[in-house]
Amino acid sequence: MRQTIKKDYDNETQYSSNAIIIGAHCPSEDRTQRCIDLITRLKDKFPDYTYFICSHLNIDEKLLNLTDYFIYNRSNAVINYDIKDKRTDYKVYGIYQPGIGQQVNRSVHNNSYAHYIQVYDGLSMAIGQRMSKIHYMSYDVSFDVIDKISLHRDFLDHYDVINYTFRDENYINSEFFSITDDGAKNSIMKKLSFDEYINTGLGDFGHENVYANIFNNCNVKTMGHFYTDDRKDPWVIGDFTALPLNTKKDGLNGLPISIDGLVIIPYRKDDGIIICIANGYHYENDGVIGSVGLIFYDEKMNHVDSVGTSKLGLHYWAQYYPDSHVRYVTVQIDNITRLTFDLLDSKNHGWIQ
Repeated sequence: MRQTIKKDYDNETQYSSNAIIIGAHCPSEDRTQRCIDLITRLKDKFPDYTYFICSHLNIDEKLLNLTDYFIYNRSNAVINYDIKDKRTDYKVYGIYQPGIGQQVNRSVHNNSYAHYIQVYDGLSMAIGQRMSKIHYMSYDVSFDVIDKISLHRDFLDHYDVINYTFRDENYINSEFFSITDDGAKNSIMKKLSFDEYINTGLGDFGHENVYANIFNNCNVKTMGHFYTDDRKDPWVIGDFTALPLNTKKDGLNGLPISIDGLVIIPYRKDDGIIICIANGYHYENDGVIGSVGLIFYDEKMNHVDSVGTSKLGLHYWAQYYPDSHVRYVTVQIDNITRLTFDLLDSKNHGWIQ
């Protein structure tokens, strides 16, 4: 028996035992609309399912009205920004600058644990509501997943978990999977803290590493790559990069690893801060960045200067030298504003190797 929605004597309506959980991080209109489109299509095909949206941000009212439950977890702890120890800080990336004989490195910021907590929150609520077959997906998955849900549901009569490989059999895709309540209790629901999470990944904090190990005590059906055609990356199910990693109440963001291929690493040298940028390639744009703009503001958000380039070819780099009273930097790619970060926040900084 599950929660009663309405009852007219012997005619009782309860929530479905089938649940769909959507992990949503929608800081922009296009991402919000993508989530709305996904849940609308899902409800057209599965109108009787119970729907959950889990997010670290508040959601649009239209989106809120489409779901049965909205779970808001204010924490959005980012690895190597909010969570840092000896197991995380070894992972770095860099920009090699052969012309001046140096490399600028920075710790990899990663939102995998925050993503995992969204899954944990959704499963906690669904299991608490006595739902037995649960399908999890990120808000930006291909609409092709909708056609897989009925198959997954049937497989869950015989398996605890239905999932897909990511790249190869050593990694499991975290963007779309299905699980029974018992499967969840024997896997994800046993791992909550960051230590439990990273230990499950055998010291690696990537989603796909953790998911490759977390279901070891379950009866799992892994169905290979999601796509079986000759496309370039048949394991990719989601369409958006994880941007931004963390949105503060003041509208500021922590710098992600890259913004659609654009790598930005501020670093201190002598008495100033230098901003190094590079085109590091991103499959969504095939390494093509039309233009980059950096808009500099002071402490009170007064405009100080604007710089940028339209000649940042693949693996090319450039450096900019903001004035000493610059505090905030807005990043534009192809004339579209992507985020604003605090130049003086040391967690956004790298170092010279």
